[in-house]
Amino acid sequence: MPVSLESPEAPLLKPNIFGFFRYLLRVSPYNCSRSNPIRFLFVIFSLLSFLALIFRAYWMFFQISSTILSLGWAERNLYAFISMESFSCVIALYRMTTVGSLEKFEQSLANLKRMRVTGYHESHDEYGKLRLKIFLLKTPIPVFFIATAIYLVVKQKIIVDTTTHNNWYYFFDAGVMALCAYVNFLFLPIHALIQNAIAREFHVFNEELEGASKNKELLNPAIFQTFADRQIKMFEYTNALTTRLMPFMSSAPFLILTALANVTFIFTNLGSLIDTYYYICMIGLMICCIIISSNLMYPPALVQEAMLHTSTVLMDDQYVHHSKDPQIYTTYRSMVDRSINNRTVNLVVQIFSVNRKNIERAYFVITNIVLLMTVFYNILDRLPVVN
Repeated sequence: MPVSLESPEAPLLKPNIFGFFRYLLRVSPYNCSRSNPIRFLFVIFSLLSFLALIFRAYWMFFQISSTILSLGWAERNLYAFISMESFSCVIALYRMTTVGSLEKFEQSLANLKRMRVTGYHESHDEYGKLRLKIFLLKTPIPVFFIATAIYLVVKQKIIVDTTTHNNWYYFFDAGVMALCAYVNFLFLPIHALIQNAIAREFHVFNEELEGASKNKELLNPAIFQTFADRQIKMFEYTNALTTRLMPFMSSAPFLILTALANVTFIFTNLGSLIDTYYYICMIGLMICCIIISSNLMYPPALVQEAMLHTSTVLMDDQYVHHSKDPQIYTTYRSMVDRSINNRTVNLVVQIFSVNRKNIERAYFVITNIVLLMTVFYNILDRLPVVN
């Protein structure tokens, strides 16, 4: 039977996770859905976008002359790494729209919601406030990206500090900068909403499990097994989603963190070399890099924490560990082990897993890298100039 949108069950059976972000993606030229009648044109646009972003990174690295730790060196690194992060987003958008990931995700989430004990939770099933918050947090990205692009076009410069000149590239570069803003503004909210939705479902599961624990319901093998079966389904889907994100999460956070290191270096050490407007743009780009990097990493980290919290709930149970029933112990042991050991995690550059502690370590490392850059910059600045 069809479910009315006004029905209390609607958020469970027909969850609307993405809201207006779904329509932004649907009307965008990155909508490469197989049902799109002009898909061929959008595939070409996605390919051209990808090539433009790669070309910009190539141009910055190999066609711009600059001295190491100079303003130009930091500028070119900043723009190149932003472009590289953006073409990762283009690939992700193409894959997402081609296979209809948004619709499949909402259907899978609805299947998980049907397994709940307590049903509808306003705090976990309504996404309007979260979507508004995400929209407001992402607004600085197009504002500062485009403001920087306009400044460089007006000044007819590729970057501010370089001896390299070109009669046409700065127009192209401004367009690609706007493209970077658009791609991130499209992809990041969807990425955050998907991860938040999964984390919320795990929160509901853990709350229901904790309630059953306090009411001694887990001493009933059938009820306990129901929770175990539900956990298996949730882990199956979440681990599969995490696996699909591995190539993207391996590169994109590293690229934007590298951009963050360079723009922070400009902000802290080279502000006196640029005018006020461009300095404000650099502050804005630094904020944008923080927004992008945190949006990429924190939502998956919240999912990992929620998955792990199941083991805490079970190990805090006051009654299960006294049970003499071997089935209860087996279920208990399997759920705890699954929570601790069976979580597929994303690895940034295949080195560190995406969790809250490692994210904080990453920002700490970036801070220290900037400090080292500052030290070497001051040393080089004091060296005598050889004619």
